[in-house]
Amino acid sequence: MAMRVAALVLAAGSSQRFGGRPKQFEELGGTTVLQRAVRAFVGVDGIDDVWVVTSEEHQAQTADLLVDEDVAGVIRGGDSRAESTQLGLAALESDVSHVIIHDAARPLVPRDVVAECVRALGDADVVATVIEPADSVVILDGDTVVDTPDRSSVRLHQTPQAFRRSLLDEAWERLAGEPRDAPTDDVTAVLKAFPDQRVAWVAGHRRSAKITQPDDLVMLRAWVDSE
Repeated sequence: MAMRVAALVLAAGSSQRFGGRPKQFEELGGTTVLQRAVRAFVGVDGIDDVWVVTSEEHQAQTADLLVDEDVAGVIRGGDSRAESTQLGLAALESDVSHVIIHDAARPLVPRDVVAECVRALGDADVVATVIEPADSVVILDGDTVVDTPDRSSVRLHQTPQAFRRSLLDEAWERLAGEPRDAPTDDVTAVLKAFPDQRVAWVAGHRRSAKITQPDDLVMLRAWVDSE
């Protein structure tokens, strides 16, 4: 059976570290952060539908903003990223076999990274986008350094992340009784539920930096202005 792939662009966060303003509506290169993120997925070969998951508070504004974008619709998310992912999965049609999940707070993800994640689904049930750290890494226990791993063996998660839908559904179902220790991304959730699961690794890009603090948006605007 041929794959049917849906993209879920997650934009339901509270943006607390951004000052409480919904960062997805911030201006970025003549458009908005959310529109930039959505356009990275629309029209990519192998992606059948693009959906946006947002909060109840911003659902109407999001739908209005995206009225001229080629998205399948807007889904109401939850109070956490994990809940938003699960609500997004539940809202998809039953014939969607695979999903690619992306944080709207990474609006400059290159389309070729997205395309590579979709291609990797042909051979893997879990696809992670990662980059090498630019800085040295230490592991702490309180104030004590426990380890200083070789930087060449360390990778940092980005999004998108892609999955066979049934596997991701089952992973979150298995973790349902552990709300206090809920993973903050979906690859981590799958590996926590299925530690032996094979993962395909796709090279990310430094332009796909995440907007967390206001200074992050300043950096992304500088990138866009330099294009």
